[in-house]
Amino acid sequence: MANHSVVSSIKNHVISELSHDTEIMALIQSPETGTENRIFPYHQDTDALSGTGTFLTVQVHIPQTENTDPSWFTVRLEIWIISHKSCMTLSDPLPSANRNDCISQLLDEKLNGRESLGLERAGEERLHLCGKLNLISSVEGVLPGGYLYRQLLFETDNLKEASCGC
Repeated sequence: MANHSVVSSIKNHVISELSHDTEIMALIQSPETGTENRIFPYHQDTDALSGTGTFLTVQVHIPQTENTDPSWFTVRLEIWIISHKSCMTLSDPLPSANRNDCISQLLDEKLNGRESLGLERAGEERLHLCGKLNLISSVEGVLPGGYLYRQLLFETDNLKEASCGC
């Protein structure tokens, strides 16, 4: 398998798994957004968005590394939690918690330390990683149009090509 083919595979497995997580979906869906897709396999331009709400974007990167063994490479999974400022306040579970922080905590608990991605259900195989997925960064900030974000960056310990037998 070519190194780059892992990009869409990881995106698809992560998005499928998150779309079936009732806690995460409850935090990104609202009466205004209903059941429309709120998880995207690409970044969003908040200047082009209409309305308010919360959504997630999933990106996968293969950065250049100094690894001398060409059969190993690093993969980074980047998830942006983006909420309009009008949607940030939550009454539960903690009065001081905001929507983006609650979602990031759920994502951290779900993904950090994992060695495989995806759901075990009919027609979908889990994607097995040769290393663990580790949370390496969690930062927050402000985007145009009244949106706030938290960006999570996970990295594998060296995801080997599918031929590794993991």
